[in-house]
Amino acid sequence: MRNLLLVTIALMSAPCVSLAEVYKDFKPFMTLHNIKNNYPNGRFEEVKAAWVTSDMGFYLLTGSGISGKIYLAFDSTDSFWKSAIEEKQNEIAKLEPEADAQKIREFNINISNYQRFIDQPIEKRLTLSWVRWVPNEEIPLERLQSKYGKVESCGYNDENFRPFCEWTSRGLLVDLSDDKKNVFTIQYSFTQDDYNRAMGAIIPEKKESTIQPKLNNESKKRKKL
Repeated sequence: MRNLLLVTIALMSAPCVSLAEVYKDFKPFMTLHNIKNNYPNGRFEEVKAAWVTSDMGFYLLTGSGISGKIYLAFDSTDSFWKSAIEEKQNEIAKLEPEADAQKIREFNINISNYQRFIDQPIEKRLTLSWVRWVPNEEIPLERLQSKYGKVESCGYNDENFRPFCEWTSRGLLVDLSDDKKNVFTIQYSFTQDDYNRAMGAIIPEKKESTIQPKLNNESKKRKKL
């Protein structure tokens, strides 16, 4: 519990670090609020994709000076904090008000602290999970290979059977034309090393249990608008 509390505090206040394979200036733990501040004249459109849950957000960023379209996927910890509040409330209900007054006060302080995160504006609760760039024109695959090296794996989207390739260690996934020569979308997912460098030792525990499976699932199923 203490570690996750520290992580959530860090999500709201930690400085961002520079990462090599992340598109533009998008970094781990940036909030939607941060990104809107960085792109004050950008157009942000919420995308109601079928796979977006109540703990997620999905936005399209466009505007003058932005090449192509940028899709931004976000996660939040709302469900965790709501469950934590319910757990403390259940514990309070089991206590004797007079005999356990100090314990009840402690639990109520915990509840107030948890509620503080939920009461933040949604733009400050949503933290960046991955970025998808759709360029105005298709890019030759060989151009990306000249920059990132030989692709590490390729396959077909389970939903629409379109070809794709990945640089898994770099968190890069590209959708290909039918002849597999050109790229028409590039997805940038933060790697475990990105999270480690951004936050230190407490991040692996959180990422393995929440965000990382979503990244893996996104890679395998290749959700589309």
